[in-house]
Amino acid sequence: MSRRLLAEARQALEDLLPSVSDYHANRYRQSLKAAEQEAARLASQHIEAQSEAVQAARDQALRQLTETRDAFQELARLGSLGRISSADYQARLADLKSEQQNAEAVLDKAQAEVELISAIEADPIQWFDSLAQRFPNMKLEVGF
Repeated sequence: MSRRLLAEARQALEDLLPSVSDYHANRYRQSLKAAEQEAARLASQHIEAQSEAVQAARDQALRQLTETRDAFQELARLGSLGRISSADYQARLADLKSEQQNAEAVLDKAQAEVELISAIEADPIQWFDSLAQRFPNMKLEVGF
C-alpha cells in the first residue's frame, strides 16, 4: 500500500487495470472507493464546521449592523434636536462608520467562506487532494 493523492491513485488504477485480473481490479477499485469515501467524509466534516463558523460570524455581523443602524438613528435624532455638539457628533459618526465597515468586512469574509464551502461541496475529492498536496501526511493509503 502506498500513500497517494486520490487523483494519482485513480490514474495508477487506470494504468493497472489492463494488466491485472478481474479479482485484483475489483480489490483495487474498492480500495480507491474507500479512500474517496474517507476524503468525502473529511470534506463533509470540514464543511459542517465551516458552516457553523460562517453562520456565527454572519449572525454577529448582522447584530452589529442592527445596533449600528439604531445608533445612527439615535445620533441623527440627537443632532436634529441640537442635544449634541458638532465635535461629539462628528466623532460618534466616525465611530459608527468604522463599526459599520468592520461588520461589513465580516460579512464579506463570510461570503468568501460560503463560496469556498460551495467549491468543496461541488468536488470534495479535489478539495481533499489540494489539501493533501500542501500537507503530504494527509495522503490516504491506497491498496495498489
